[in-house]
Amino acid sequence: MKQLEDIYNRVVEATLEASGLTFEQLATSRTERSVIARVVMINTLIEIGFTEFDIAAVSGMSQQRVNSLKNSAKYRLKGLSARIMHEEVRKRMRKE
Repeated sequence: MKQLEDIYNRVVEATLEASGLTFEQLATSRTERSVIARVVMINTLIEIGFTEFDIAAVSGMSQQRVNSLKNSAKYRLKGLSARIMHEEVRKRMRKE
């Protein structure tokens, strides 16, 4: 579980850097930018190989919330700013 937590923390850090948000904003804000950042974070974790259960376990989010964010990715990641943020998170993850 420690390894999953370490990877999760790296993805969170990359998402915060790419989005310009604080952790508080990422975790609780309902602004469009914050929601997109959460979707990018969840999508990145799933691309790495995390399951919804894994994400819920390390993030504190409910599995239902993780599923909701995952399912909204195909719509939310179509916007230019979302695609740029997603690519930036991917780049930052490749560097580490």
